Amino acid sequence: MPPTPAPLWPGYGDAGERSLIELLNAKIAATQDDDDPTDERATRDFAAAIESHEWLRSGSPDHFADLQEHARHIRVTADAGSWRRG
Repeated sequence: MPPTPAPLWPGYGDAGERSLIELLNAKIAATQDDDDPTDERATRDFAAAIESHEWLRSGSPDHFADLQEHARHIRVTADAGSWRRG
């Protein structure tokens, strides 16, 4: 089995899977806020990076399956259309 990949950034996952899901949700909220400059593509790509990273960690005790699925859902939703309201 290949080694578990290095974290995406220092401290990735230290606060647990729930905190990373909340981070993704905050990115979506920022994307939906017309006064926030957060870019939809950047949010989608961020989710895709997390999804891919967690896929690489599959089978590892550090794997966050719920986070991987949530990130996949965000990426697929973004690919299907805009998150912007209205």
